[in-house]
Amino acid sequence: MRKVIVLIALALVVGGLLFWSMGYAQGFIMISVGNEVVQLSLWMAVVVLLALWCVLRLVGWIFRSITRPGVQLWKNRKQGRAEKSRRQVLQGLESYYEGRWRDAKQGLIKSAPSSDAPALNYLVAAEAAAEMGNDQEAEEILTAAEKEIGGDSIALSLARARVLMRGRDYGRAAAVLRDVQQRQPKHPYALRLLKDALVQQQDWESLEKLLPDLRRTKAEPMDALDALEVSTRRGVLHNFLQVDSAEQPLAQRLESLSRLWSNTPRTVRQNTELVTLYSKALENVGEHKNAETQLRQQINREWSGALVLNWVELETPALPKKLTIAEAWLRSHQDSPELLLALGRICRRSELWGKAKDYLERAVKVDGSPQAYGELAVVMEQLGERGKSDEYYQAGLKSSLALV
Repeated sequence: MRKVIVLIALALVVGGLLFWSMGYAQGFIMISVGNEVVQLSLWMAVVVLLALWCVLRLVGWIFRSITRPGVQLWKNRKQGRAEKSRRQVLQGLESYYEGRWRDAKQGLIKSAPSSDAPALNYLVAAEAAAEMGNDQEAEEILTAAEKEIGGDSIALSLARARVLMRGRDYGRAAAVLRDVQQRQPKHPYALRLLKDALVQQQDWESLEKLLPDLRRTKAEPMDALDALEVSTRRGVLHNFLQVDSAEQPLAQRLESLSRLWSNTPRTVRQNTELVTLYSKALENVGEHKNAETQLRQQINREWSGALVLNWVELETPALPKKLTIAEAWLRSHQDSPELLLALGRICRRSELWGKAKDYLERAVKVDGSPQAYGELAVVMEQLGERGKSDEYYQAGLKSSLALV
């Protein structure tokens, strides 16, 4: 009740002010169009404008009343199409993850034009085609996707690389992934895919350059990267050994080998297999003393009978020094068949027939390898015991047949 009284009071005040204004403000408005002149009082002009505004509001209301059902119908149909498209996308994705590749491909391509994310449709459809072994069709789908979403899409490039790798086209896949790497150098998944492509190509030199990026981005667990580091360095060293030494000056080869090894992480340099290959590479470039040092230091770090047999075949050091070193190792590794065999060989080459016989007989008792029997047969022949020599030759033959 109080609000009504206040409103009536306000209306009376406003009405009074308007009435007073109409009597006080006697202005006019003149409108001239060509030779025609229209003159209105100020308050008549206000009334005309208010009337015009009311008419326009009425026309707008009538227009909306007439068109609203059609607009609502159009909106409903649009929403229905969008909902249908979403259902098709979800069904396509469900089919893909259920392994129904054909249904997934067809559903996703069909719903792509009306999809909120057409790139997703095309990428998964291409993957489905690749899963069916239709690599050519997968590439055609990706080409169509490129026209729709642009060729600079990282997702599109990664999908293309995966399709190419499924088709074992590792060279083209690596090229696509290198392009991605230039655009996004720290993309872990792209780097991981590039690593896989390079491993399949056995492109160890490129992998050597990629490894720092893989470590910086933590693209894979550290133990996997350590294993990859060993594999990569192994491959690089193998490639070095396979290059014809006549194709490259010796000094240049030595510089290349030194750079290769200095770029190898310290932890990896202690890998027995890599040290063995590195020592062979050093021998290949005439660094016999350094090769022997590398092998001997590795044997002292981590005992390896196989490495001892490699060491004993090196040109350096001289046989007496070799014998001293090997006999020092024997104090800690008395039952090592490889060390006993190595000592037997050193003594045989030094023509220390009695010591050679003792070491080789111990090696035969511990292991009975064909190599030990063969060495012992040679020593017994030098000692004039041809019968024993024949026996050891036969025992070595039986031992080798047993290994087959």
